[in-house]
Amino acid sequence: MRQKQVVSLIQEQLLPLVDENVSIHVYYDQGNRVEVYSRDTPNPNNVNNKKHPSARVIAKFPVEVIPPLLNNNVQFRVLIEGKEYIYRVGGSSGRNPIWAFRNSAKCVNCGIEGVEWRLCLGKDHHLSLKLHAANGRELTRDHIVPRSKYHLVYGTREGRDSWENSQVMCAKCNNNKSDTMPEGIQCWFDESTWGDDNWII
Repeated sequence: MRQKQVVSLIQEQLLPLVDENVSIHVYYDQGNRVEVYSRDTPNPNNVNNKKHPSARVIAKFPVEVIPPLLNNNVQFRVLIEGKEYIYRVGGSSGRNPIWAFRNSAKCVNCGIEGVEWRLCLGKDHHLSLKLHAANGRELTRDHIVPRSKYHLVYGTREGRDSWENSQVMCAKCNNNKSDTMPEGIQCWFDESTWGDDNWII
């Protein structure tokens, strides 16, 4: 996505959807300069986190808005009651779970599809950006080969958080799958001796 398109997306599809009681600054690092796009609230004192013991929804964005930002260095900085909370949209394709949704927003198991992203401030006082279906169910990033078993399959932990090892699952299907191995993939290394390059067979 070109820089002008990113700017247009931020100004026209992101900022207008933010809670009117919240001030937000979107930082767009273009390499040679950083541009800031803001939407300030006229009533900053109307927000009281104590009234929201669970996650507080800061904004709801259409499903197609966020993935185009992945290859760009974009940060959300939300100001609530004098405190700033930061969420980085772009970044490492491994640690950033949003990368799992770059090509699809549909659960690979049940087929439920995400329709909106929710930027939330949780009760742990951290910002999160999560995808939800029309019925409210959360769509998650699932590790195809479970992180706990990845090194037993490939002999290394490197790559377990890569987007190649990621797929989209709704929270229910992901929970049911747990750490089940995909069909046709088996562990080649023994858990008790892994590290000494000892094979099971």
